[in-house]
Amino acid sequence: MTEEQSLEILEHIAAAYDHFKLSEKRVNVWSEQLKNMDFKGVLHNLNKHIGTKKFPPTIADIAAKLPEKNKFLEEQKDWRQEVQHARASGNQKTFMDYLSPDIKAKYQPLIQEEK
Repeated sequence: MTEEQSLEILEHIAAAYDHFKLSEKRVNVWSEQLKNMDFKGVLHNLNKHIGTKKFPPTIADIAAKLPEKNKFLEEQKDWRQEVQHARASGNQKTFMDYLSPDIKAKYQPLIQEEK
């Protein structure tokens, strides 16, 4: 979340709760905490809070963490692209060809049994 978005959240709270006063210290503390959060999620949580609570929220009341990227899926996508590129260039390797030498050596007796 940007500093402008953090300020928008604070202004939203101040508009809904008369006794929520903005100060430089409050803006700094909230901005620091909100910077790693999802703006839309925080705004959604804030609107829910305003509709049900008579006191202003704490940061924890409206927190909305950014979803973490799934590195496994990204690696899987990269691997598939590499395989497609290799196949397009005429390389017809099998699954076994992509195994590391130590894995191949470990399972060599099983591989030979299948042949």
